[in-house]
Amino acid sequence: MGKDWNSVEEITLDLHVYQMYSVATLGVWIWEMFITSWFDWAILTGRKKWKWPMALYFTARYGLLLCYILTILDLNTRVKVNCQALIVIIQLVAGIATAAASGMLMLRTFAIWDRSRYIEMPLAIIWLGQLAMWCHSTVSTTNVWSDSPPGCVVTLVRPFFSANYIYTMIFDGIVLLLTSWKLWFRPGSTLRNVRTTERQA
Repeated sequence: MGKDWNSVEEITLDLHVYQMYSVATLGVWIWEMFITSWFDWAILTGRKKWKWPMALYFTARYGLLLCYILTILDLNTRVKVNCQALIVIIQLVAGIATAAASGMLMLRTFAIWDRSRYIEMPLAIIWLGQLAMWCHSTVSTTNVWSDSPPGCVVTLVRPFFSANYIYTMIFDGIVLLLTSWKLWFRPGSTLRNVRTTERQA
């Protein structure tokens, strides 16, 4: 007889595993932020010149940190909270942070392609679509408070929810392919782009 994935015991076990995974992931993220904090400090103290793309960097970096913290709060709270409001905030922050990370990859591709408008315009439009989809995803799930066991429970996941992740993976894949194509077939420009990346961190 196969396992009943919808049994209370299985759902409780899966939730416990996800709780532990979320805490471990937050720990890894905090460690990564700690060992690379010199870059943030150099920007904040003016030792490294501020450029507007750094806004995407800070949005992705600290947005993801906030998302991890809120997710752990959502999974571990035993005090009754407005679950729907909490999940909307989590999804909005996660979406903006994800779009910011994709935006940084897109800007690097612009630089590698020497700001070709044939690359910039389509990617920018696709990126704006990604941002819009993530903002729309804040209403793609319904969460309510459960008294037994105490915590937030997802009661409805709309089909649109998974489209965000698929869209993001396709977009990042396109960006990766464009970057790889340019660097592979323009070997003379590779060293210059690597030096630019090192200089801008």
